[in-house]
Amino acid sequence: WSSDVCSSDLNPMDGVELPPLPRYEAHAIDSDKLDWYLEAARSHGLYEILTFAAATGCRRGEALALSWSDVDFDHGTARIARSLEQTREALRVKGTKTDRARAISLPQSLVALLRLHREQQTENRRLFGTDYRADLDLVFCDPQGNFLKPDSITAKACLIARKAGFGKGVSLHTLRHSHASTLLSAGVPCRPSAGVCDTAESCNGISPLCPTNAFVGSSQSTKAQSRRVKPKGETEYSSFR
Repeated sequence: WSSDVCSSDLNPMDGVELPPLPRYEAHAIDSDKLDWYLEAARSHGLYEILTFAAATGCRRGEALALSWSDVDFDHGTARIARSLEQTREALRVKGTKTDRARAISLPQSLVALLRLHREQQTENRRLFGTDYRADLDLVFCDPQGNFLKPDSITAKACLIARKAGFGKGVSLHTLRHSHASTLLSAGVPCRPSAGVCDTAESCNGISPLCPTNAFVGSSQSTKAQSRRVKPKGETEYSSFR
């Protein structure tokens, strides 16, 4: 070998072109197919969290970091202030993508589901006793109250989609796009690719799980509703931010 070839300044990978990663078009599932998908999730133990994601448009980490103290059953709202992240070393809780807490409205059907979910979780608390992670107070967790791994949830959500007959590109994040699609259908200005609603106050109560309960009132009435139940220091009610 010549000294030029063995030079430490040379990188054998220089000039190598990597093949482009496959890109799949973002999908949105209509309400009929969404029901089918969620029913398929029951046997995998993901029905509650996938239903929550579909009804609110929350990000994966936001749902996995949600605690019961963040849920207001009386007003039908949830406070989104944290997100669960999975790194090579461990799981960690951080702020939301925008580093701002926000409150979202919950459809009545979702409130009822969360009440039932909490009752079932109470039985796990009783069975595991002091071994249950009551200190975390998580809404979505394993039987012992520990954090669920985000990557595992995503993998299972994709597996459920494939078994249910959906093509590639349908994943947990698809539920966020589906929620955005429902907002657009209801006349709410929204950029689904970015997951951003341009009029935050008009997103209240709109969900692909209960389109008949969609609330798209006048600007004055929606702002009044937001002021009436919005916790101090938080953003206007919206599933997307």
